[in-house]
Parts: sequence; C-alpha cells; structure tokens
Amino acid sequence: MSVSIYYTCERNEALTIEEQNKIHAIINDYNENFQWSDIAETFYVYEQGSDDTTIIFQGSTKLPLVDDYEVVVQTLFY
Repeated sequence: MSVSIYYTCERNEALTIEEQNKIHAIINDYNENFQWSDIAETFYVYEQGSDDTTIIFQGSTKLPLVDDYEVVVQTLFY
C-alpha cells in the first residue's frame, strides 16, 4: 500500500496568466529534478474546470512504497 497526497488551493479570484506560468515552471523544475521517479510519482496537477474559479490549483503526488524511512521522508520534504 502506498500513500498519496492530494492538495487543493482556493481563493476568491482566478490565477493570472503570469501566476499560471510561474506555477508550471516550478512544477516542471521539481518534476525534472525528482531523483526518486523510479519509486514514486512526481507532482500531477489536475486540469481546472472553467465553472469553479475558487479552486485555483489542485493535484496529487504519491510517496514511494519502500521500507527505508529516510527515503520516504526525503521525498515528502522534496
């Protein structure tokens, strides 16, 4: 059994194009440099529906299913 982390960010106004671009750049950087991609999942960002503007960002990631506590903690902090 593995552990998935789901996240949601809400605010009263939609993201600007600049904010969206910065978020995508950060996610791409983290995913490209994720050293545990063979045992865990990188960030996955869900597509936002146009009908709900209060949810500006949501997605998930999965921690590795290993016995090494240090690896699990390192991926969680990453």
